[in-house]
Amino acid sequence: MTSIEWYNTTNVDDQKIGLKKKQILIGSLFFLTAFFLAQSVVFEAAVPFSVPFWAIIRTKYREYAKFVLFGSLAGCFFLGFGQVLILALQIILYECIMRFRYWQLPQSIAVSLAVLLVQIMWQGVMYQGLPPVLVQFYVGCEAALALIMTLFMQVLFVNSYEWFTTHWTYEKLGSGLVVFAAMLTGMQTVVISYFSLPIFLLQLFICFGALVGSVPLATVIGAVLGTLIGVAKLSFTGMLSVATLTGLCAGMGAKGGRFGVAIGSILPSVFFLFYDATLPLDSVYFTSIAMGSILFLTIPKKYSDKVRDKLFPQREEVLLARQNWLTEHVTYKLEHFQHFVQFMKELVFDRFMTAPVEAAKEVAPMNTCLSCFRYDHCWGAQNNGMDKLMTDWFHMKGVGKESAIHRVEEQIRYKCVKSTKIFEELDTELYRERINGQYFHGKK
Repeated sequence: MTSIEWYNTTNVDDQKIGLKKKQILIGSLFFLTAFFLAQSVVFEAAVPFSVPFWAIIRTKYREYAKFVLFGSLAGCFFLGFGQVLILALQIILYECIMRFRYWQLPQSIAVSLAVLLVQIMWQGVMYQGLPPVLVQFYVGCEAALALIMTLFMQVLFVNSYEWFTTHWTYEKLGSGLVVFAAMLTGMQTVVISYFSLPIFLLQLFICFGALVGSVPLATVIGAVLGTLIGVAKLSFTGMLSVATLTGLCAGMGAKGGRFGVAIGSILPSVFFLFYDATLPLDSVYFTSIAMGSILFLTIPKKYSDKVRDKLFPQREEVLLARQNWLTEHVTYKLEHFQHFVQFMKELVFDRFMTAPVEAAKEVAPMNTCLSCFRYDHCWGAQNNGMDKLMTDWFHMKGVGKESAIHRVEEQIRYKCVKSTKIFEELDTELYRERINGQYFHGKK
């Protein structure tokens, strides 16, 4: 094997290994996402957020569907074997609905319908009949939440090549926050000694948002995540206030750099510790936000710059691109308008306005006159004004005055002995001139 062949083989192997590592990394991320979505609890009841996640990944990222399936089943296993069976039945029913040939439903409707039908049958068997009204309400809420979560995931999980090439819109950002809040509700049980994973991630995301987007983005992240987590845990106002003020203070401290963000994000929690004793601000909470702030300080600057460019592209570049497009567009329109003006100038203005006024038409003797014995009397030395009468006849024909035409024709008949043939030649000449004029106008 030559050195070139050995280099090419090594390069191909390295690419395969890198691709395999990337697939394992993305698969592990999807596994953890499905695991925590399967454990999501809203209103103290488990919700089927893993079913919409399976539906989206099954459609757009088919090679990672097995990671989502195993992660969802593993997450439901910690809630009980019955929850695993419910999830499996919901996924099977969803696949049956989507594969049904004669009834094509939207993906969101198919997900909510699968959740609703399986829960109705399961609760009917559990209660051996019609379940209580409260249980029916919970089943309806699960179907509605599955429908809403599917819509959010459709906005968030775009094609893989669009993640790092397209602009991240506010709709996609809001959908990501909703999905992330659903994951945080499934992490409530992940508490190791004095470390709580959901509080740690909440603090990390708020600080990172403050670094990237200052006050507006950090406040939005804190408000959205605090609202959804508070609603899920039936403690709306308390945690909403803490998370919102954390985002606000972290954003205000962004002018002081990373340390300003980290210090500003901790101040609201210290304030609420002394202000409201009912909030769950204990040693686990403060240890978790402290670890989140420390990890935030170690994030490389290139990651924050990349996210900032995706969320807030450089306005100078956008304005320059718009200005170039506008300049080209206006130049193109002006060129077309100049062509149109030149055309109208040649067609109308030069023809009727700037062209010199034609002299009065000089009429030559007709063929009939040349063969007439009275030619000298009409056109020769004894001219009695026949050329003037014919000129007046052409002029009156152009004007269209019938009375004047009749008078000129009577004068021609009085002076001419072959007036009938003269009028025939005059009409022929007039017809020829009009045809030539229309042809010239048509060419213009």
